[in-house]
Amino acid sequence: MFRGVVYLTVFSSLSVFFFALGSLSLSAQTSPSDATSHNTNSTKRTVDYGPAIRRLLKIGFPSAKGAKYVKLNNSRGELGYRYRDYLFTSSDDNTPKLTGTGFYFPNSDPNKPANFILYGGKPIQLKKSNSGSYLDDVIIGTTSKADLKKDMAILAKWLIKISEKGDYTWEAYRDRYCSIALSMASLAYTNGYKKEATELIKTIFLTHEEPEQVIDYLINSMAEDQYKKLYKKYYTNSTDWKNFHAGLIKLQEKFPRGWKNQPALQILIPRVKARVDRKPAPIPSIANYHFPPEVLKCIKQSANKNTPNAESAYNSSSSLFLINPPKPDKESKGIFRLPQYGMDGFIALASLIDDTTLVPPYNDYYSSYGGYFFSSSDEIPSPEE
Repeated sequence: MFRGVVYLTVFSSLSVFFFALGSLSLSAQTSPSDATSHNTNSTKRTVDYGPAIRRLLKIGFPSAKGAKYVKLNNSRGELGYRYRDYLFTSSDDNTPKLTGTGFYFPNSDPNKPANFILYGGKPIQLKKSNSGSYLDDVIIGTTSKADLKKDMAILAKWLIKISEKGDYTWEAYRDRYCSIALSMASLAYTNGYKKEATELIKTIFLTHEEPEQVIDYLINSMAEDQYKKLYKKYYTNSTDWKNFHAGLIKLQEKFPRGWKNQPALQILIPRVKARVDRKPAPIPSIANYHFPPEVLKCIKQSANKNTPNAESAYNSSSSLFLINPPKPDKESKGIFRLPQYGMDGFIALASLIDDTTLVPPYNDYYSSYGGYFFSSSDEIPSPEE
């Protein structure tokens, strides 16, 4: 039932495109090694993945048109831990040794960052000097020559080799590996290497038994990246609930499948809409108890648009504040000030546990990249529903 519904959506035709076009070129009974030398009419049949790649571009996949394929040299080692989902970064022999890192768009102004697309499909910015913020997707480094055609050939041979080997590494990471390869092929296609890109895509769908999983992995990466960017805009201007809500609606419509966290939007969107509609945050009440005025003020302040950066308050609050009262902190406000009121503050915090009102984000260093967290009591509808 679910599969049938999915194929009725406009967006799902992307998967159909890749799967149908890919299976035209290779027989289901052909092994990966045989396919490299097989000369039947089926392998010679012309396949054009252009329509499918254009669909990817339409939902936000970057284009490498006009870019230079290069190696990015980064002495700080950031590529390996910040962008491991977009690169083959393993230090052992289990990953292909490619000459390049991605596609570079030189900036005529050397004092400004240049655009760069990692071959796994992640757009970043490249600076040759100065420091860049961790949250800004800025890498400090230089570039050197690389060979895209050679790298696609290396990658195709490696996919065949590791898939035939079928060890734990392939079973555990094949979706990621093939998704990165598909991103490289799609970027190469937009960069003018249509023939080489087509051959690489054929190999990807030959080595992976479930092409839809490869597509979905790529879609999930795109959706997560676009959500992060939307959240960052919302974080920068924390009172802009209206645009945040509009952006979430667009993401929900753009990614009806493939995005693992998409069902969570069914919880998040109504809560953001409540802020758009200026619905007041409920003030908790407890029988036979009245909050002191200063505590009540903190509760009301917690949902206010002026909630401050909470780094100092976070550090000053101890989980044992009832035993060791914290020192007064005039800078902290709202919920972060409640520990200063002892038992009254504790009662207030306990009464707010079930409050689902969204509040402006405070400090990304202590939060996630902007993900949405829900308790186990929140029921996220399954895709089948």
